[in-house]
Amino acid sequence: MNLPDYINMPGPVDVWTDRLGWCVLHFLWQGLLVVLLLAPVLRLCRRGTAELRYALCGLALLMMALLPVLTWQKLTPKAESSIRGDGIPQIAEMSAVEPVPGEPAEGENPAPNLNPRRSATIPLLDVSDPGMKVGAKSAEVEGTAFSWQGLLGWSWLTGAGLIGLWRALGLVGTFGVIRRGAPAGEAVVGQVHRMACRCGWSQGILVKVTKELLSPAVAGVLRPVLLIPAGALSGLSPRELDFILAHEFAHIRRRDFLIGLLQVMVETVLFFHPAVWWVSRRMSLEREHACDDFALSITGNHHEGARALARLAELSLESVPFLATGAGGRHLLGRVQRLLKTPARRAQGHAAMLAPIFVGTGLVFALMVPRAASQLDEPQAVGEPEKVMRGSIVDRNGVILAESGNGTWVRNGVSFSGEKRNYPLGALAAHLIGYTRQAKDEFTPESGLIGLEKLADPVLHSVPLVEGKPQASVVLTLDARIQQICQDALREAGVGRGTAVILDAANGDILAMAGIPDFDPNQFIPFITTENWNALNQDESIPMVNRGFTAYPPGSTFKLVTALAAGSAGMEPGEFTCRGFVDYGGRAFNCWTVQQAAPPHGSIGLPEAIRRSCNCYFYQLGNEAGPGPITGMAEKFGLGQDDFFRLGNQKTDFMPGEAWWAKQNNGPWTKAKTANVAIGQGEVQATPLQMATVAAAIGNGGKVWNPRLISRKLRLGAWQDEPVELRHDLVAEGVPASTIDALRQGMNEAVNAEMGGTGKAARSALISIAGKTGTAQKWREDRNSKKRVNDNHAQFIGYAPVEAPRYAFSIVVANSKSGGTVCAPIARRIMERIARMEQGTLTVTPVAQKATAGHFEYMESVRYPDE
Repeated sequence: MNLPDYINMPGPVDVWTDRLGWCVLHFLWQGLLVVLLLAPVLRLCRRGTAELRYALCGLALLMMALLPVLTWQKLTPKAESSIRGDGIPQIAEMSAVEPVPGEPAEGENPAPNLNPRRSATIPLLDVSDPGMKVGAKSAEVEGTAFSWQGLLGWSWLTGAGLIGLWRALGLVGTFGVIRRGAPAGEAVVGQVHRMACRCGWSQGILVKVTKELLSPAVAGVLRPVLLIPAGALSGLSPRELDFILAHEFAHIRRRDFLIGLLQVMVETVLFFHPAVWWVSRRMSLEREHACDDFALSITGNHHEGARALARLAELSLESVPFLATGAGGRHLLGRVQRLLKTPARRAQGHAAMLAPIFVGTGLVFALMVPRAASQLDEPQAVGEPEKVMRGSIVDRNGVILAESGNGTWVRNGVSFSGEKRNYPLGALAAHLIGYTRQAKDEFTPESGLIGLEKLADPVLHSVPLVEGKPQASVVLTLDARIQQICQDALREAGVGRGTAVILDAANGDILAMAGIPDFDPNQFIPFITTENWNALNQDESIPMVNRGFTAYPPGSTFKLVTALAAGSAGMEPGEFTCRGFVDYGGRAFNCWTVQQAAPPHGSIGLPEAIRRSCNCYFYQLGNEAGPGPITGMAEKFGLGQDDFFRLGNQKTDFMPGEAWWAKQNNGPWTKAKTANVAIGQGEVQATPLQMATVAAAIGNGGKVWNPRLISRKLRLGAWQDEPVELRHDLVAEGVPASTIDALRQGMNEAVNAEMGGTGKAARSALISIAGKTGTAQKWREDRNSKKRVNDNHAQFIGYAPVEAPRYAFSIVVANSKSGGTVCAPIARRIMERIARMEQGTLTVTPVAQKATAGHFEYMESVRYPDE
């Protein structure tokens, strides 16, 4: 066989394109027939549910997809080319055909058929007919290079390929929108979470807000993704948004995104037939109607749903073409009219007539028709709503700090039963946990009023029950055992007003935040009495205030920040001379030695200045560094900054700077002003939490972590870890490691040096502690005399163990002598008990605590009775 003969042999591509052409041709009448059957069936079901009509359109589309496949199988020619092992095609079933002049007789080896359009490529040609003369009948075909069937097949391949490429680009664009979308805020996630519970959806879902879409949409193959346009959040009221969210959850429950992908595939393959587009368009419309019905059954208000859709129209929200499951903007007016129309009585009996027709394909299409036939005779039902209750708050070890259960209460003489909050540990961590506002009736859930109950309300609100019991939805970094240790240490010391904050020095996690006085949040459940409320409000010690978040002048503890600021300004730890005072502008700024009638410190370096807490050293160091670096370093620890962790909107800390001072019209910033700021006096205000962060950064080698109180949240059925965030790396940002080493040495000597340490009362044989003392000037107004009285606050911050710091702490006690005599012993007590607990020699079991009252008695020192 020569090369030209081989090239002219009929190939498999010719066979396939011819068969494709025949499939296209046959589907023209098959698709029309399906539509002619579907149209009257839809009319019969016009008073049935939209979900039934949606399923019928889906079945019709599935039948349209199957018909070309069946046609392909049926169009197998009776005379096909077969391929020998050597690649040369052979003609089969030719024994009954009369020999054509020039061809071998029966029994001879036949030559290859050199005509590419004979027998094997004409599917309807019956070559088994003895009366047919193949040579004569195919004379006209032998000279034809392409058949019209093949041309039709190639045309289909080209069109389907182009449309498929366009659809693929759209799908890539969808996932691009998902990737670029911003995570939704807590308020939005909370509203979505509540709606998910109402809709019976307990699995995980990702919620993102995007400016790229104009309509809410659902996407995602393995995990649903709810995309909310930014405009919808500002253009829709909460109740209107509820309707839209319920609509989208109807899509999620039916996995409409996957169904939409299959619908797009059918449209791509059968793009040439108008009937396919009609059925697909009708299917999309009924899908939106079905989702509207579902949303209506959840929200229960026709007018609210209509207003929601009308607002979408007003905001010009239209679906993006490649998102098959968007809310849809083309039929908004019809959907609004449909919701406002009084629901007609459902027709009877149509499902029975349709059952025999679709019994076979119904099994294949089970994904698209859940509950469709059963919903024809009754209004649409979504099943019994999943029972929900406010989620529990637990500590890092699973100890329950807040939980809900079924209870009863009386309001305005009327008895109610329903969800009721409980705080098993009473006053323990009450300032952090807060409390809820009891619902006015048994149908409205509780809501958080203060503390974590308010901060995490979107996550705690309406959590599905597990085996009939409420489940945890917020896990804290808090350790209830350490919280108990801190609370006991403050009470046993006789503290009247004070706080103890404990952090994980390695990552900033809040392990404890105890305060005195405190309150029992259970007295607010279900409602606090007028007598108890007046008692709390009129208590001069202010028991409702969380002192861990309350700002005070940090005093000498701020000297650590000044030293770090000098290091960031390029100053190595050097020596200054203390003569007992430093003169600025004719005014003497004294060291504390003057008040104590002690000799001045003389020439000292940074470690000794920390150990002895020399004011003169830091007056001079602060002025050498300048006010700018001091302000900048303080801001790294959150002083005056909005991004520092706060429980709620409370912000009492403040860091003065030259720009702020210029606005006060009090004259220029002076060295005297810098000297005052350098030792933590004047307008400087810092919270105990912020100063504990300073101690943690020095202990861990310069890492400033954002404090974290919540470690995990249950959001939309999936646990999500709250990130541990590094706020600053001081060494990487220019603070010499030698400066941090000098501060660590000084804090260690302040506690453990044989002589001269201001924090020696914190020295322990059980655990090594490093710290810095401080006493801040503060005054208060006596409520009775209305006079301004001294109320100095003593502080002690530090870390332990010295060798490998695990804990950082900040102790503040009001109306006390000094940080060394009052706060240092409390810190030692706390650290020793934590160490014994870790060693197994002390068992700490958190138990319910009663509220501790505050007082205004002066504290000279602290000594525990059992020491």
